[in-house]
Amino acid sequence: MNDEEEYENEEESEDASDFDGGVYVVDDDTARLLEVVIGMIHMLATTQMEETSRENCHIIADELAERFAITLAGDIEVEEIIHGDEVLYKPRGGVMGDDAPEAEGPAPE
Repeated sequence: MNDEEEYENEEESEDASDFDGGVYVVDDDTARLLEVVIGMIHMLATTQMEETSRENCHIIADELAERFAITLAGDIEVEEIIHGDEVLYKPRGGVMGDDAPEAEGPAPE
């Protein structure tokens, strides 16, 4: 087989029409990481200025969730943090959901 034939075969195998709609099965740790990534994509959507960009982020996250049979527990709450001249967005409870919740109101003296 020459290089040109090999390249053509690679193109055919990467064709999106070959996808049969199946679901990928992954171990629990990988599933948890996928949940985080999907949540982060949804959070990214909330920061987009254009409606089309927001919709595209949600479509990508939903497709990824469907392909790996990932169900998010609920909406991800995002905190806005002002850091100097920057505005940062982070999920309440941290990216992996293991940060201690910050106390509301002023810190005790």
